[in-house]
Amino acid sequence: MTEKVVTFGLDTNMRALIDRSIDVHRHCDAPLHEAPEDILDETDIAIIFVFSHVNPDVCHRVDCDAIISLGAGIDHINVKACDQNDIIVCNTPHYGSRTVAEHTFGLLLSFERHLTEIENQELDFNRSPYLSQQLAGKTFGAIGTGGIGEAAVQIAQGFNMHTIGYDVDTSQSLVEDESFRYKPKRQVLSESDYVGLYVPAVPGTENTVDTKAVQTMNNNALLINTARAAVVDHEAVYEALTSDELRGVLLDVVDADYEQRFFDHDKAMVTPHHAFYTEQALENMAEQAQSCIQDIRQGIIPENAL
Repeated sequence: MTEKVVTFGLDTNMRALIDRSIDVHRHCDAPLHEAPEDILDETDIAIIFVFSHVNPDVCHRVDCDAIISLGAGIDHINVKACDQNDIIVCNTPHYGSRTVAEHTFGLLLSFERHLTEIENQELDFNRSPYLSQQLAGKTFGAIGTGGIGEAAVQIAQGFNMHTIGYDVDTSQSLVEDESFRYKPKRQVLSESDYVGLYVPAVPGTENTVDTKAVQTMNNNALLINTARAAVVDHEAVYEALTSDELRGVLLDVVDADYEQRFFDHDKAMVTPHHAFYTEQALENMAEQAQSCIQDIRQGIIPENAL
């Protein structure tokens, strides 16, 4: 019998692209942890997104073979509990390094060029409050140089920026890049005009930017986080922003307890976890999910199994 695939908590665009690649039994509006029991009972393979929280209780309630999470992050999944309940967990890690990296520079250009403030202004408006900064000549520092971090470095070089970075695991292509230099984390923080965060939310990366890190950064620097909220100590960053220890903070992910505080701060820009959301990235997620399903149905452990 073919396993029934059910999606949980996906929006209409994600559902449409999943339907192109996968024969879906049904789509459930609710995330997995809030789904009705009758839907869970007929789920063999669950496709979820980051807003579904897979805890031990969920693992006991859902009797499925596999959970496939769209995207690279797995901090919303208790993988140990899934393993104890014989549930295969897969992610789709290679969906869009360029997509997320491009969002970094969307935020950066919008902030530095005051795009939201000057939109629809008349030609003779008062420009004085909106003096902008060019990116060329500035130093871009990447904390984390996996696929997304490396893509961000390449884009920064396209703007004629100096590029440096830190990672516990170096990229060979960046090691060989004469326009890039790996440096200790402290130096990347202190020497960068723009610090981009590209580390996964795993044990050891929580609060990568904390009070000590902020104090190391240039007071004129911008911090950009398109990774996960957990890699930033939001209290430390907010205090630094308020006391002018940072010139600005650009966040695509933010702890819910701090959302409003950053929304209201004139030196912060927040987007609602939107960096991943391009048609091309969603297509890649769907294709990787389909590949996982195909392997599972053939009794093969998928390459992306955790």
